[in-house]
Amino acid sequence: MSKTSNSLDVLKNPFLWVGVVGVLLMLWLVSGSSEPSELRQSMVRHDHQHGPGDGHEHSASIEEMERELRSKPDDLVLRGAVAHSLMEGAPEKAIHHYREILKRDPKDGYARLHLAESLVVQGKLREAYGYAQVLLEEERSPETLALMARIHYDLGNFEEALELSRDLLAVDPGNEQGEKLKEYSLLQIADGD
Repeated sequence: MSKTSNSLDVLKNPFLWVGVVGVLLMLWLVSGSSEPSELRQSMVRHDHQHGPGDGHEHSASIEEMERELRSKPDDLVLRGAVAHSLMEGAPEKAIHHYREILKRDPKDGYARLHLAESLVVQGKLREAYGYAQVLLEEERSPETLALMARIHYDLGNFEEALELSRDLLAVDPGNEQGEKLKEYSLLQIADGD
């Protein structure tokens, strides 16, 4: 496939656009510039150096945000953006940043949720359970119910996973993750009988 064809395929992905816009907005915010055009010029220079869609955009933006974070360690919004950007590629670093946010703001539900998700990815289910349990006691949101159902499933607590997946489907009918967790939990329970 040609480079042009790959670039055009990328333009068709709405989820990629949301990520690109988010990164651009974050870069603009951390640059301190009052003009988005300055950021756009910086991105054009980047594309001329590396080519569009070459994979450098993500790492370059994380590096820039981390550099900015070193000069503003108490900027929790920036720390959260850095942590979120690191969740897939460097979950241990993301965990560190989410913990730092919670040290400074113990009631930050967003950081608690994403810390628990990062811990699940790392296989640290017991620790993730503790954070998710606090969230569940505060609010039974679809995200929290899905996370807790997954943790219970991964821990082998299929009855609890089933109950939570049903709760999830009650608040968010048709939730794909809830449907799968319900189905898998039922299969595991049936296999256990």
